[in-house]
Amino acid sequence: MVVDRLNTRMSYYFVIVGVLDNPIYEAHLTTSKTSASSSVPPAPLSAHPSYSLLQELSGPLTTSVTGVGGGEEKVEKQKEGPGQEDQSAISYARKDSERGRHVVQLVSHAALDTIDALIWAEKSMYLKQIDRFHEWSVSAWIPPGGMRFVLLHEIKNNDDGIKMFFLEAWESFVRHQLSPFYEINSRIASPQLDTRIRTSARKFL
Repeated sequence: MVVDRLNTRMSYYFVIVGVLDNPIYEAHLTTSKTSASSSVPPAPLSAHPSYSLLQELSGPLTTSVTGVGGGEEKVEKQKEGPGQEDQSAISYARKDSERGRHVVQLVSHAALDTIDALIWAEKSMYLKQIDRFHEWSVSAWIPPGGMRFVLLHEIKNNDDGIKMFFLEAWESFVRHQLSPFYEINSRIASPQLDTRIRTSARKFL
């Protein structure tokens, strides 16, 4: 059996939410992992439909519309070109688009009610996959002090890696809080903290 090396890219959205439900730090993270895999040919994409694949369909979309006189009229919709964004409801499946960035913020903020309810029921600071939106899942880390660390990620088996990422992100955040120039619950624009969090993401996610 031939073993190939596969390079997998994963997308994440990480946000630290303050005590007033205000985002004080956020980052769109992309990691790349190389893993071993057998050379068995994959099944056709049509056999495994994915929500995000709707944006990758090539060629014009042709539909038939029945007119008033009973005849059929064909309507073609061309695939969006570079720099263009589809205005349909499915365009937010692309996390790298402008609309996609707003949607991941909305999904993360919508999970805060669930997180606040689980604070009193769970003893662990790590809350894994507490919410789900299509192929994305929401995990959280609840440190002392009322802050909430929220990670929007694809549904994969990497609980240990996500937990270690949260732990290192928390340590980096605590170091930043110790600065006498930082005002509690204010927006963080520190390049040092951003670098540490992105390094932790590459290491564990």
